[in-house]
Amino acid sequence: MKVDIKELEKSQVEISVEVPASVLMEKWAPAIKEIQKLAEVDGFRKGHVPEHVLLTKFGDMAVLEEAAQMVMNEVYPKIVLEHKLEVLGAPSIKITKLAKDNPFAFVAVAPVLPNIDLPDYKKITKDFSNKKEEVVVTDEELSLTLKEIQQSHAHQAHHDAHPDDHDHNHGELPLPELNDEFAKSLGDFKDLSELKDKVRANLQKEKENRAIDKRRLEMFNAIADATNVTVPQILIESEIDRMVAQLKHDVRQLGGTYEDYLSHIKKAEDDLRAEWQGEAERRAKVQLILNKIAQVEKLAPSDEEVAAQVEQARSMYKDVDEERLQGYFFQVLQNQNVMTFLEK
Repeated sequence: MKVDIKELEKSQVEISVEVPASVLMEKWAPAIKEIQKLAEVDGFRKGHVPEHVLLTKFGDMAVLEEAAQMVMNEVYPKIVLEHKLEVLGAPSIKITKLAKDNPFAFVAVAPVLPNIDLPDYKKITKDFSNKKEEVVVTDEELSLTLKEIQQSHAHQAHHDAHPDDHDHNHGELPLPELNDEFAKSLGDFKDLSELKDKVRANLQKEKENRAIDKRRLEMFNAIADATNVTVPQILIESEIDRMVAQLKHDVRQLGGTYEDYLSHIKKAEDDLRAEWQGEAERRAKVQLILNKIAQVEKLAPSDEEVAAQVEQARSMYKDVDEERLQGYFFQVLQNQNVMTFLEK
């Protein structure tokens, strides 16, 4: 078998293959059997059409095409493994030579994992780690949050008392007095002071988490800006698929439908996908960088860590394929490992 591999632009490879005639013709009999399974010919039961009748009806080329498919299904994965090609999806294949008792040739073009020359990510990370901003919860923020709690409590109390009233104005509802009794009605609080302390602590944690997320985003954007890599289109499309799925989930959570949402914003899904190309490319690039750093620094999670997460998630995601869960949690845990490593 002759194999020639060429690197193409946009992180693709072209694999040209020529297979000896003997290998192709070994698949002649199995190809006949495959066609027999589906062929419907008057006067014969399905699966029992004689070979000469099949050839008369469908011709040699139909059998050769089936045989060629069998050969490619066997040959292509072996080439990928032998040459250690990190392919990212199914190839596009063009048959260039196919005739009985002759060598069979085809060309496969496949997207592959791009080469990444990482910048000095430790220095970039250190620069951002030294820029930690002080997070403080102001009295005004605390007051606004307490008012939202009062409004939510008033809204719920009104609905409990008037279950059929759907047209009231939330802003006109009388608010409960902010005192010790109100604090106790909300849970295990001994007085208003303890409620305020708890709310302030929660706000502080939320602001700290947002600050961490913001710093991480800026940090990885800086690393991405310093990294020269071509992101394969298949990864960009995969990221857009995730963005669409997340949007659908968010709309359902709010009680709407995806179709109504698109109608409201006067856009088709193709419009959104086009608009999201840049953001999806950035996300895919950052993920490639995370994976590369994990590889360099040996930060992959253990099988036991992944298994523990999968086991925990089974009750919530009963219909999800276990292999998909394993892949998802492997990625999540590995990303966490990289972030923790860099921030330290």
